[in-house]
Amino acid sequence: FWDIDMPHDNLRERVVVVGYKKFYTLDQNGQETQGNSVAYMQKPGGGEFSAGRLQVTEPMDPESPTRDQRDAAVTFFFENVAEFFFELEVTWIGQSTDEADAEKSQLFF
Repeated sequence: FWDIDMPHDNLRERVVVVGYKKFYTLDQNGQETQGNSVAYMQKPGGGEFSAGRLQVTEPMDPESPTRDQRDAAVTFFFENVAEFFFELEVTWIGQSTDEADAEKSQLFF
């Protein structure tokens, strides 16, 4: 999943994925790491991944992500599964002063 960010200072994108064997993240230099700007919380059968940084530009070429795009992404490894389930959500942080805030959010995967 790419572009797990905060498209506006009062919006946070969140992904919940279940059924994976392993997940990994990359640091800004492209090295596998135990964490990046995406916050992780273990959930039954999977995990929750939430944005930890503001406005990362959506990737145009997944083969050549920028440093910031790598920092706002999570990759999953599934083994012997025919399907998997995930939830995508945009959550409010505090109160909105702009009714169009939800339109400012995008998830790219």
